[in-house]
Amino acid sequence: MDLLRAVADGLAALMLATIPAALLYWFLIHPFAAFWRQLGPWPTYTIVTAICLAVVYAIWTVREPLMRAHYGYHPATIAIGGALYLGGAIWDRRVLKKLTFPGLAGLPEISMKRSSKLLTDGPYALVRHPRYFGALIGVTGFAVMVNYLWLYVMLAACIPVGWLMVLLEERELRQRFGREYEEYAAKVPRFLPRFSG
Repeated sequence: MDLLRAVADGLAALMLATIPAALLYWFLIHPFAAFWRQLGPWPTYTIVTAICLAVVYAIWTVREPLMRAHYGYHPATIAIGGALYLGGAIWDRRVLKKLTFPGLAGLPEISMKRSSKLLTDGPYALVRHPRYFGALIGVTGFAVMVNYLWLYVMLAACIPVGWLMVLLEERELRQRFGREYEEYAAKVPRFLPRFSG
């Protein structure tokens, strides 16, 4: 049991350090896509990855005081959190079937070729941002399972930050796909999947 808790604590610390960097990655990509296209993919990935790794390192170095407020492990929170985490993982698996690795890494946003197509089927027919929906469910489940205050704080901060990130991404998608994206956005909800109609 001690080993299991040590693993859970380590994963909680890792999540605390990496989620802000993952959000930052997209904040660096979407608003500055035109600049990155001029620079090219490899310089872009080098700069953005270096910045994100610096953020991970900075948070990792101060993780101990952040990890002190722990509400303990309880069967109910582990069960609820585990169910949410599993649901998010199943949803993400469906989403990943529609994406290639370049799409996951944001290559269409920074490539001069811009040969990508707008995804509108599968999970993308249910919600415009299925990756964010699945990530929110999974991160919520993980936070409930491990039960640390700072993961709840980070999760609460992810909601307005994620909203802004989605608006920036949609602005870039409108620039890239124009009317095609406008028509898609008029039919498919932004955040909560529509499972009927």
